[in-house]
Amino acid sequence: MIKFVTFLAVLFAISINGQSKLRVHVFYESLCPDSMNFVGNQLVPNIEAFNDYIEVVLVPFGKSRHIGNGVFTCQHGDAECRLNRVMSCALTQIDEQIAAVKYVGCQMKYFADRTGRQCVESNGLDWDTVSQCHDSDLGAQLQLAAEAEQNRIIGYPKFVPTIVYNEQFDQELQDQSLRNFPGVLCSQLGASAAPCA
Repeated sequence: MIKFVTFLAVLFAISINGQSKLRVHVFYESLCPDSMNFVGNQLVPNIEAFNDYIEVVLVPFGKSRHIGNGVFTCQHGDAECRLNRVMSCALTQIDEQIAAVKYVGCQMKYFADRTGRQCVESNGLDWDTVSQCHDSDLGAQLQLAAEAEQNRIIGYPKFVPTIVYNEQFDQELQDQSLRNFPGVLCSQLGASAAPCA
């Protein structure tokens, strides 16, 4: 239960130097090619430069649906449902934002191990803990929390990944984020952010 609370705690804003960070929700699917492209080409390469200015909320759910009793259907099949759940469980084990993004970046590579084990272990996480979470009610609860967060902010997505700034969906920012994430961040942060100066 503590891990579930930790997962939900990421929903609270973090402040730096008295200013709130720009909150960036990334609603994605573990086996979605467009999600892989965004994470690998936009998010991972820019997280270190913007880490002090943004709070990234990673939500591995996308076009999944809860069909009852902790069972989900996913756009890319059962393997995606399983990996979404593995990622939810793994993310509860990571306290630092850059490490979380790098873990997701590892898992979102086209030829990554689809069990999730390799990226879990290569990022210093305990596979047994993640696997136990996946196989337990906690794994289902984490996916239900991901679904609730997604429904609260965007509802059922038209496109995955969906990138949302400060909990306000904007189609133009979404489209630009897929091609020029740092440019969108700078448009939202202003020139006072060091990477934008």
